[in-house]
Amino acid sequence: MVSRLLLLFFVVFMLLVGCEQEHIVQKSGKTVKIGVIGPFSGAEQEWGENGILGIKTALELQPYLLNGDKVELVLEDDQNNPELAAKALNKLATQDKVSAVLHFSDSAVVLSIAEAAEEYKVPILALIATHPEISNGDWISQFSFDDTMQATVAALYD
Repeated sequence: MVSRLLLLFFVVFMLLVGCEQEHIVQKSGKTVKIGVIGPFSGAEQEWGENGILGIKTALELQPYLLNGDKVELVLEDDQNNPELAAKALNKLATQDKVSAVLHFSDSAVVLSIAEAAEEYKVPILALIATHPEISNGDWISQFSFDDTMQATVAALYD
């Protein structure tokens, strides 16, 4: 499933980038820090590894934002564990001062940091979490369809 999501992300990215006329980016000399939280070790290590591979591929194709800022990734391993995810978000928000966070853990882990996201006011994009309540707050959004939408679509084809 994760591989399919990464493939979908890559295809959407390529369509968005490929549909534009060539735009020459003037390097600004600035760097934007983006945090990445995910299971880079433990039972779900593959989720994090595949996610980073997708992000790095996208950055190879488009290393600068349209305003010329360079993207710097700051990785934090949560092993798909709520306590480690909370510590990772705290570090990224307070010490690393990231502009946003990409999160590769499951719904339970992402839901466990929802209040902290509101407190730190750091936008989080949950890339694989599908629980319908993930996007209830102002600071966490989902990349994939939530469970309710997936069930509705599955019922149409049953």
